[in-house]
Amino acid sequence: MESNELIPLHPETSEWMNNKGVPASIALPKNLFMIGTVNVDETTYMFSPKVLDRASVIEFSVSHDEMNDYLKKSGSLDLDSIKGWGSKMAKNFLKLSWNKEISLRNKDEITNSLIKFFSELKKVGAEFGYRSASEIMRFAAIINKIEPSWGTNEIIDISIMHKLLPKVHGSRRKLEPVLRTLAGLCLKEEFNNG
Repeated sequence: MESNELIPLHPETSEWMNNKGVPASIALPKNLFMIGTVNVDETTYMFSPKVLDRASVIEFSVSHDEMNDYLKKSGSLDLDSIKGWGSKMAKNFLKLSWNKEISLRNKDEITNSLIKFFSELKKVGAEFGYRSASEIMRFAAIINKIEPSWGTNEIIDISIMHKLLPKVHGSRRKLEPVLRTLAGLCLKEEFNNG
């Protein structure tokens, strides 16, 4: 997917090409996006770091008010009331994903924050790689476009939740230094500039 090269399916022989009609290779279309869901509970295994490195994790949680409304009403969901919501989002999603010229308004601030996170996380063996950094910068540029009111702190907070925290797992001995480092970075006065 990252190389944009053709995916070989079989050797180019007349048997495959003529009898079965299967091309020797295919390309992934630019409008192919893989989206999946998982319910996380005590029975769920953590995704591997390789999977998480190539995905963006978005956690949907229920707020206190939403749960209160649900419990006080009928106790069942009216799925018909949301039928069709978001049906027009696909066009805008594709348009944003193809736009390579979206500019990052606060690039220097985001870059400086990410360098600080990288440097401190490296000390505890939990640094991120090029792919995560690139995706965070792209995410920040898109957020600048669709939510211009968000500052650097909001963008960094969401980026940590989507790209860095999902990869943090293991024993307390392994987790504690990573979480202390993240907490120290997130709570420092110098990060309250957004």
